[in-house]
Amino acid sequence: MEMRIAADEDLKLTDTLMYYTNDSAAAKSLLYRRSRALADYQNANKALDKARAKQQLEDFKVRRIKYFQKSLVSLAELQIKHAKVGFVTT
Repeated sequence: MEMRIAADEDLKLTDTLMYYTNDSAAAKSLLYRRSRALADYQNANKALDKARAKQQLEDFKVRRIKYFQKSLVSLAELQIKHAKVGFVTT
């Protein structure tokens, strides 16, 4: 009878250890998946920030070129105006 009780206790202990082993493995796997998901999320945010910065630089470049063109046109019109005034007075 004692042998049977000892065998039952051994089985219960074995089952408990197997349960916790499987539970620990599942927790480890879940932690790894969550860590990878966090790393992927952070990398995606970095890529998004870079894309936003690149777009802002492109927008600034376009605005700068338009402003420069506008300034050149204004300068040319002013020079033409001064040239006409100088031509009429001579």
